Amino acid sequence: MAQPAAAPIEIDAARGPSPLGMAPADFLRDYWQKRPLLVRNAFPGYASPIEPEDLAGLACEDGVLARLIEHDPAGDRWSVRHGPFAEADFPGLPDHDWTLLVQDVDKWDADIRALLPHFDFLPRWRIDDIMVSFAATGGSVGAHVDQYDVFLLQAHGQRRWQIDASPAPPLDFRPQATRCLALTEMLGIPVFGVETFEADDVIASLVTRLRAAQPGLNIRIVSKDKDLEQLLDDHVAIADVHKDELITVESLRENKGIAPEQVIDMLALMGDAVDNVPGVKDYFVICSADSDTQVKAIADEIDEGLREEGIKYWHKEGMAALSWVLLDYVDVVVHIFKKESREFYNIEKLWGDAPVFDIQDPIVAKKEIVKSKPKTVKKAATSKSKKLK
Repeated sequence: MAQPAAAPIEIDAARGPSPLGMAPADFLRDYWQKRPLLVRNAFPGYASPIEPEDLAGLACEDGVLARLIEHDPAGDRWSVRHGPFAEADFPGLPDHDWTLLVQDVDKWDADIRALLPHFDFLPRWRIDDIMVSFAATGGSVGAHVDQYDVFLLQAHGQRRWQIDASPAPPLDFRPQATRCLALTEMLGIPVFGVETFEADDVIASLVTRLRAAQPGLNIRIVSKDKDLEQLLDDHVAIADVHKDELITVESLRENKGIAPEQVIDMLALMGDAVDNVPGVKDYFVICSADSDTQVKAIADEIDEGLREEGIKYWHKEGMAALSWVLLDYVDVVVHIFKKESREFYNIEKLWGDAPVFDIQDPIVAKKEIVKSKPKTVKKAATSKSKKLK
């Protein structure tokens, strides 16, 4: 028996009753507290009755609940100030990376309050207030989890909204893509993307089509994604901007000893937890940290300690975001997570049938390992001898 089609996450209200684009009963049955929904043309031609200057003035009034959130992109630091504000606070603000939030605007402005009857399919006690925000260029309140139901109405300007509907969304998400897209558009670089498809899939499709259309065209891929190495040929190379290197067929053979057509097999053997590919390893070490600083400190300590023993990692990734750092020593792979990221990805489930050693105290663990080492080596030697016989 065929399964019913999943409810779409995007609809056009111009084809149905506003503002939901469907009957309220259908909305409550299929979406309310179940899944996100993007409604285009919910309020066709809507113009906000309140200007940014009016909102700033309201934020200066006594008794008004207002917040000013500022973001320092260089250090990825957030700060918040609470109103009422002085009028002199606003002219000194930069022209980017701040947001003004004012709550209960429906209690101060009759035109804003006129939006409420459009949502009378909900009990009045379920509706808290209408909050109005104004964001300068790049302004945001950061990634967060709402503990309540929200209807968002876009009025002035443009904003890129992103929603993670998974059961445990990561809390350390940094909204970098929006700035990157804005910068490339300013530079006149065409931007091509396909929703629900990963960037490497889109890039591979474009490269395949370009090679077919223009066989002699020289193509440069700018990416750190190892999957794309399978696309290398005499006219396709990958630019690693972090190392200022160009990865070619020749350098791939020199550094990794494989040809492009062997990349898939190599990645299958190595494994990739992000793509749910377990790989073939002897040991996985998985540990947690409380902060970005601690993640980096653990990774640096492992790297430096093993280098002193003459052991260098084959591959390292994740040092930019410091949410999940991977150190690949071929037979042993070390995963260093921030605690919330470890809970979200839960990579232990990929190797649920493997024996697990839970190490809580490094000092005690070290003593136990040293104590049992002769027995372990002996067992391995005996096993190896039997195999040779």
